[in-house]
Amino acid sequence: MNRRKFLTNAGIVSILVAGGTVWRAFDQGVFSTGEGPAYEQWKNWHVTKSNGLEGLVQSAILAASPHNTQPWLFQIVAMEIKIYIDTKRNIGAIDPFQREMFAGIGCAVENLVLAAKANGYQYILEYFPDVTNGNYAVKIKLKKDQVYTSVLYNTIPYRHTNRGPHDPVKTLTESLLNEFTMLGKNIIDTKLIWLINNNDKNRFLNLNTQATQAIIEDEAQSKSSFSWLRKSWQEIQTKKDGVTLDTTGASESLRIIAKMLPAVSRQTSDQYFFEAMQNLINITDRVGLILVRDIHNNFQRIQAGRYWQRSHLWGTTQGLAMQPVSQIPERIDREQQLKMEPYFQQELQKITKYTDWQVLLPFRVGYPVIEALASPRRETKSVII
Repeated sequence: MNRRKFLTNAGIVSILVAGGTVWRAFDQGVFSTGEGPAYEQWKNWHVTKSNGLEGLVQSAILAASPHNTQPWLFQIVAMEIKIYIDTKRNIGAIDPFQREMFAGIGCAVENLVLAAKANGYQYILEYFPDVTNGNYAVKIKLKKDQVYTSVLYNTIPYRHTNRGPHDPVKTLTESLLNEFTMLGKNIIDTKLIWLINNNDKNRFLNLNTQATQAIIEDEAQSKSSFSWLRKSWQEIQTKKDGVTLDTTGASESLRIIAKMLPAVSRQTSDQYFFEAMQNLINITDRVGLILVRDIHNNFQRIQAGRYWQRSHLWGTTQGLAMQPVSQIPERIDREQQLKMEPYFQQELQKITKYTDWQVLLPFRVGYPVIEALASPRRETKSVII
């Protein structure tokens, strides 16, 4: 955003007359969206001859992850890349069984193998190669091969989560939905289903609103989620992770105002979060559900993450907006952790009609109304051990 556009935004000029607000606009990065050290990885994502296998990691770290926690560590040994879970980046009560963490590892794996093929490497994946170390998730063995550059690889720096509204007129065709389904044909133990019926879609989104309410009423879950909200420009540039105002799906004008106002409390943030989830029923085109046979199986979690990353990259090539909607599985996990009545699991099964498959990653997809902006990323060297 440039200064002229900022100053001419309807309803914004009056805010600037308040003493000190112009300074806060600069201090909070209002004029610097997507800039600074926290965003350099999106510009320097490609592999070069000089960075070798480290360049593959450079592509991997632009993958999706829960709450943008980036829960991965990489080790490069000769012609192998090892991927570990970074347990320090768990979301606590939001992800008590590490379901989302392992899905995030799967997203990184998908980016990494795309980068390997595009840079002339053949690869073999080994899952959990050391039975004594459950955090050692994947070993990728590489050897030189022919270059195969896919459209998905070239899309890596353009894939961003879009939490904004979908076009109410233009809807995804059945043909496009089938293309998404076919993306997972070689990913075992996963299934993608669509809530085509509007009644099923609305039942799911209403249940998601109930799950959101349960999350914000659960102090441990509320605190865990809030801890990954980056509330200042300085915090974004320092931590280079988490959810930012630019990625919440709010309009440009609202984001400008929010950046210049004092940081909100956890309770206020929860209320905004609830209202956003409540409004999804009015702004969502399609809902898809990625299922696995066993939601507690870490291998299947990684496969679901690969499916999601592949789908999101392909959706980006089609000009689509995509966003995980994970509140129901998060409450299912929490109910299991606290040995509560499995209300959300039972209600979700009524919608999916499946008893032998479990929902691991729900998402919404449609044609965007607003542009998706980049999220911060840690530099490659900081995640290589």
